[in-house]
Amino acid sequence: IYEIHITNTKDGGASSCKACPQGSQNSECIPCAKGYFANPETNKCEQCPEGTYLNFGAEDPCVPCSEGTVSNEDRTACYSDCTVTDVHGHTYDLNGLKGFHSVQSAPTFTAMGTRYFYQFNISLCGNNGIGEAECLDNITAVEGQGGRQGEVGDKVKGMICRSTIIPTTNHGIAQVISAQPDSLGDRLMNVTLAGTNNTDLAMAQLTDLFDPDKAGIHDLMFEMQSEKATMACPEGRRSVIYLRCDYTQTDEGKIELPRNCPTGTCTGCDFHFLWNTRYACPLCTENDYMSIEGQCKDGKQTTQFLWKQNEYRTCRDGVALPETQTKKCHVLSIRDPMVQIGVGLATCCSILLVCMLVYFWRKNRKLEYKYMRLMQNSTKPGELPKVESCVDDGEDEDEVIFNEGGNSASKLFNKFKNKMQSKMAGEGDNPFESIQLTPKQQLSNI
Repeated sequence: IYEIHITNTKDGGASSCKACPQGSQNSECIPCAKGYFANPETNKCEQCPEGTYLNFGAEDPCVPCSEGTVSNEDRTACYSDCTVTDVHGHTYDLNGLKGFHSVQSAPTFTAMGTRYFYQFNISLCGNNGIGEAECLDNITAVEGQGGRQGEVGDKVKGMICRSTIIPTTNHGIAQVISAQPDSLGDRLMNVTLAGTNNTDLAMAQLTDLFDPDKAGIHDLMFEMQSEKATMACPEGRRSVIYLRCDYTQTDEGKIELPRNCPTGTCTGCDFHFLWNTRYACPLCTENDYMSIEGQCKDGKQTTQFLWKQNEYRTCRDGVALPETQTKKCHVLSIRDPMVQIGVGLATCCSILLVCMLVYFWRKNRKLEYKYMRLMQNSTKPGELPKVESCVDDGEDEDEVIFNEGGNSASKLFNKFKNKMQSKMAGEGDNPFESIQLTPKQQLSNI
């Protein structure tokens, strides 16, 4: 049957519709725009929400972006926008590391004595997720190498790539041959902080490959993956870039290769790089500096602000260090009216306390005297007299007279002399002097 014409249909068209598969290249289906997918429930082209990217191979076509990454405008990939916030709330601004940067390995020689080395081009972040690192095969562009000058062979572009560089000379002119370009990372997997979450394996590798970081400073980890499989690496190549805070570095900093693997890899599939740069330091906040207050001098007190990190600076830019502040202060002086009032009140309280002590001391002396009289009038030693003997009949109670006048100095001297003689005689430690009292006998004030 070459062609069939159907006429006189009631409403025209097919009786039912068959949904187009997601991402189908079937010519019978109209393809969705870039970054959109056909929703089988609505039969409409929809775009993945922000923070996800389109992946037709997954059960859900909209896959969430990994930690530290955001989705691009087309929702076709996740990338780093050069701004990272870690789990501790620190913010890193990596905009100074945009573009691509290069690092070369140590030179190596072939069995024939040819000198060569590897060059790695790295594109860390930005550019809407499109890697800017590019590696070329210019072996056909070198005159005398079997091709015309200006021709370029294979070209690899991505997040990170490697090429073999062979220095040579042609008719006395130094030339560089770039060959065997390989992609080491097509897309960014995640951006994490070393020492947190599931980074134990990466931390173990970091310790074995590079010198340990400074105490209290964690490295940022950029993990990249290449989808190109080889016989040696069936799951593709993987690259990990460690960003280490080094405030002493200028410009973009310095990229190092593992000390035990000068070619960048020890396995041939996993590549590691250590990037010492000041851009890996988090932005400074109010918690990164401290205040020191000086003494109050001439009614003024100065406050200085210093960074908490003395040996290693662990933050940059962000909040600026405040300038030295000066404020008025108050020093206590004897000329201050409030101080004079306080001293006066303290003096009055002291005098009042002394008067109360003198009063209670005199009161206690009278009670001691009455107690001695009661003990002398008792019939048995150690017992107080009967109640009726303590009744005041107005005649039997002796009269106690404290002489305030008279020759008190001589009496006091005689009393002190008698007490010293009693101690020398061994009368004990009794502090009271025994006096035989008779009725109506007057006592002198001690």
